[in-house]
Amino acid sequence: MLLVIAMDVRMVVGTNVRRYRGDAGLSQEGLAARMGVDRAYVSGLELGRRNPTILTLWHTALALKVPPSKLLEIDGPLFSRPSSPGLIGAGSGAPAASSRSPKILP
Repeated sequence: MLLVIAMDVRMVVGTNVRRYRGDAGLSQEGLAARMGVDRAYVSGLELGRRNPTILTLWHTALALKVPPSKLLEIDGPLFSRPSSPGLIGAGSGAPAASSRSPKILP
C-alpha cells in the first residue's frame, strides 16, 4: 500500500514557518529581513502559496534558528494525530472537515 498525504507540503512548511516565526517573536518583516526577501514572500510562504526550493528552506531555517527538518515536520497541536498506525494526519477517525484528508492507494 502507498500512503498519500493529501495535505500539501507547502501548507506544512507554511504552518511551521508561522509557528517558529511566532516562537522567535519575529514579524513577517523581521523574518524577511533575516532571509533577504520581501515581506510578501514570507506571507506567501506561510499561506502555502510558494513552492520554496531547498535553498530557501535552508535560509528560512537559519533565519528562524531551527533545523531545516523542523520546517517539514507534521507534528504538534497544529496537525492532527494518527488514529491508526501508518496514517499521518488521520485525526480522530471522524470525517475530515476538508478534502485534505489522507488517502490510501493500492
